[in-house]
Amino acid sequence: MSESKKSNKPGAGRPKVNIATNSMLRVIDDGIAELTFLPSPEHRRIKSAFWASIAENPILDPASDGVSLAAAQRITGDARLPRWWQLPGFKEWFANKDEFRQRVEYLANLALDVAEEVLLDRDAHPSARVNMTKLVIEVANKIPSRASQKDENKFLDARIAQMGREELEEFIRKQTKMLLPQQETVTIDDILAESEEK
Repeated sequence: MSESKKSNKPGAGRPKVNIATNSMLRVIDDGIAELTFLPSPEHRRIKSAFWASIAENPILDPASDGVSLAAAQRITGDARLPRWWQLPGFKEWFANKDEFRQRVEYLANLALDVAEEVLLDRDAHPSARVNMTKLVIEVANKIPSRASQKDENKFLDARIAQMGREELEEFIRKQTKMLLPQQETVTIDDILAESEEK
């Protein structure tokens, strides 16, 4: 057979996939799915109770010698734990105290992907793009959030209330220079005189 006839055949040059290979891949995929523990809401509730107790009382921290069934049962008081402990992957999942942080990091990455899609989609509703822009800029700490400004104002109010006369005059002088650099400095006496006139 000539070279030109080989290249004209449909599928020529592509690797042949063996049916046995596909079935082996399915078996491997099923095996991985079995080894990956997928917790129920009850599993999550018990794990959360366990790690919350550990966080509140560091003396209970089992990190040095690993999480044991006995420790988990003693701290949570849940009688279902011995049965669950036998489930493939449960013990490893339960002992992973960083799962929450890891999941949040994963979800944050997914959220960034969605944000990017919305921002780059010219057909997206303009308000969706504007809202996503605001959110991304705030999360990136490029503009302060309203909540942090309110907290800062409360702190400043408390600080001002504790200032003595000279310290308050100096504060007003500095703030006035920032706001009105071309005008004269204002003192407390000026402010008091102005308020008495009103």
